[in-house]
Amino acid sequence: MDKAAGPQIAVEIFKESPWGWRYWSMVVSNIWIALLAGYLNAFSTVSLLFERSAHMSGRATDLGRGIMAFFVLTDVAARTRLFEEAVIIAIMTVSFVAGAVLGTKLKAACGMGKALIMVGLLISVGAVTIYMGLPAGVLNVFSLERAIWAILLCVPMGMQNAVTSLTPIGRSTHITGTLTDLGTAIADKAHSVTVHLSCRWGGFVLGGSVGLWVFFHLPSLFSQMLILAAATIITGAFYAHPAIRRKLGKVIGDPDPKA
Repeated sequence: MDKAAGPQIAVEIFKESPWGWRYWSMVVSNIWIALLAGYLNAFSTVSLLFERSAHMSGRATDLGRGIMAFFVLTDVAARTRLFEEAVIIAIMTVSFVAGAVLGTKLKAACGMGKALIMVGLLISVGAVTIYMGLPAGVLNVFSLERAIWAILLCVPMGMQNAVTSLTPIGRSTHITGTLTDLGTAIADKAHSVTVHLSCRWGGFVLGGSVGLWVFFHLPSLFSQMLILAAATIITGAFYAHPAIRRKLGKVIGDPDPKA
């Protein structure tokens, strides 16, 4: 599918059947996939990485601050802390972009469902890494462990965002863009688009809430990560099923099921 086809098909769905079954299947898919992204973002914020793996705009600001601090600040401790944080953010950024590249390739090669299965498998690698004893990073301190977590958490986030952005479902983690589009839809009185985007935002918020709830009520980091990996793999398997692809092909950007 052409990279611009996803948004174009979304517009077609809004126009031809603004409240039909295709529309609602797109909305429900949006909520669930955004929830998974919000879960991962919350998990990476409160443990392991101590940075938001989805919010690249804020990370770009922090990167610039850390680089400038190295040249401006006279306090050696503060300068070192901000610069080390900038190094972690640079690794996060490269990992997110690498994930987006991989997600785009996988989406084109095998469709959204199988690409999401790969996202889940990568999250499983993180769970296995926890099980093998790799410690969490320390906030505002550069370490090999934290650099590894930057890769393990940001690559699948970039993959998922790229995979869904190529479908009518849209970007699952780009909340700034979602809110901008929401404001535009409200101004244009595009009610079906407003509901769609509001649900995406709500799904991400709900995912953050679920992620934090699991973090505080389930003591094992391995179990917390494994739950997300399993949910993502099951989601991918659902969308990869031939019957689902035939039924929702237009919604998930896979109109012709592949053998």
